[in-house]
Amino acid sequence: MPAISVIIPLYNKQDYILRTIDSVLSQSFSDFELLVIDDGSTDRSIDLLSSVSDSRLRIHTHSNSGVSYTRNKGFQLANSELVTFLDADDLWKENFLETIINLSVKYPQAGAYSTCYERVTPNGDVRSVNIFALDDIEGEDGIIPNFFKMALYEMAVNSSVIAVRKSVYNKIGGFLEGIKHGEDLEYFGRIALNFPIAYSKKIEGIYSVDIDDSVSTLADYYEMPIIDLYKDYKSDANLTADQEYYLEEYINRIRLDKCFWALMKDKGALASKLLKDSKHTELFKEKWSRYNLISKIPYSLYMVFRKLKYALSK
Repeated sequence: MPAISVIIPLYNKQDYILRTIDSVLSQSFSDFELLVIDDGSTDRSIDLLSSVSDSRLRIHTHSNSGVSYTRNKGFQLANSELVTFLDADDLWKENFLETIINLSVKYPQAGAYSTCYERVTPNGDVRSVNIFALDDIEGEDGIIPNFFKMALYEMAVNSSVIAVRKSVYNKIGGFLEGIKHGEDLEYFGRIALNFPIAYSKKIEGIYSVDIDDSVSTLADYYEMPIIDLYKDYKSDANLTADQEYYLEEYINRIRLDKCFWALMKDKGALASKLLKDSKHTELFKEKWSRYNLISKIPYSLYMVFRKLKYALSK
């Protein structure tokens, strides 16, 4: 049995998939299996995989069912206790798996393991993530003392730098299926409320981001299921007062992120509810006040203002 299973969910990434796979096959740690789970790609992604000759590679295909179903299928097909994920357009540096394995040996009590990462934009700009309270972990690695504090502003963990024990999947389940946005944040939060997470400050992942954040490209959905589910999860978590405080503020930040989406989509009732639910925030008061003010302005007028502001800034 390999020491670790690598799962790549694939859907229409013909321009990236071979580069991503190469970053796996070039790892300094080689005792792994690589499962590419194709979610019904309609481009040349699967055809390109025929050029990869490596006995560690297995390919599974199914009809399009969404990324959560695809990741969960990876859990089910994995032969290892330790399962890690890599999105088909992201990359690992050569020591990612070695770092994860070392963490799993050093912190066997943890249910999941992650490293730090950097972001790269389509034009090639690279930036390390700025993780709040990273220094709460003494030394180069350790158990995260307060996951939601570290996730408060920029995610310490993403879906391409996390390894999860299969026993965790067997106990709390996998990614929520049928969700189009926020399924990863919900799953990481669910893990954090049930298991310790070990973390390395080494930058071992490269996360590809789309910098086009204009209103016209906002998704038609912004579900963020953790907003509604976190109270059920935290009831059995035995959190300290400090942990609960940062969990509540983390949820307030997500509420306000969703509130902005609602304001841009002319969903006034939803925005008002999110503002009401987050009104006691202490760390995001300024953002709350700004969105509350926007909510009082007629939608059409605010859109004219945004377009004018954008035109003047060019």
